[in-house]
Amino acid sequence: MTDHMKSCKEVIEAVRQVLKTVTDENVSNEEKLCRLSSVLQCQSAGQNGAGLTGGQQQESLWVDMLTSANVGFSQKSDFAIDDADYYFKDYPISHKTIGWNGNGALALAWSKNPPGGLQRTEFKASMAVALTRKSSGGMWANIPNGYYVVPLDYLQKNIEFSSNNKTDSLIKPDQVITAIRYANSVGLMLPLAYNHEWGKGKHLSYWGAGLQGITNIN
Repeated sequence: MTDHMKSCKEVIEAVRQVLKTVTDENVSNEEKLCRLSSVLQCQSAGQNGAGLTGGQQQESLWVDMLTSANVGFSQKSDFAIDDADYYFKDYPISHKTIGWNGNGALALAWSKNPPGGLQRTEFKASMAVALTRKSSGGMWANIPNGYYVVPLDYLQKNIEFSSNNKTDSLIKPDQVITAIRYANSVGLMLPLAYNHEWGKGKHLSYWGAGLQGITNIN
């Protein structure tokens, strides 16, 4: 077993522990995550820029959940990596979300929007993919929603970047699918039961979160 595989399996087990933990609201973290995810998706649906904004919000949801669980996740490390959105005991993870209506393309960084933006064309961290699609048709048939972790050495050997008008580090949907299928085949996947209709008519209030909702970055 490679070091990356071993570390990714430790990440999956830690995330499994976090998701099954029961919250103060008397639901599991998994259910809380999926409900909040649904609200975020529904409140931004149809708005200009919702894809980028929604993706950032969904990513923040995961980061907040994991780093507040006190099981080894943090947003900072003495061994900081550009790609990393969080760390598990200093092991870097880059987090990506495939939204409900997205085609599944990912990028290390949307470097051409705005022009002169951040350029990243080399994997430096293993990648977590939160798949939340509504439809499992077409090329996504039989691919369950969930949290997948793809080891760094797999990414470096098997992903070839493409370019479009927004990035030079585009990962096309077919490569994403192959990668998460690989993750599933080696036990680096946790299924998530998203209820896509739960958030209809609801809004997540920053004001309502209050001062008690403010946390320090670990």
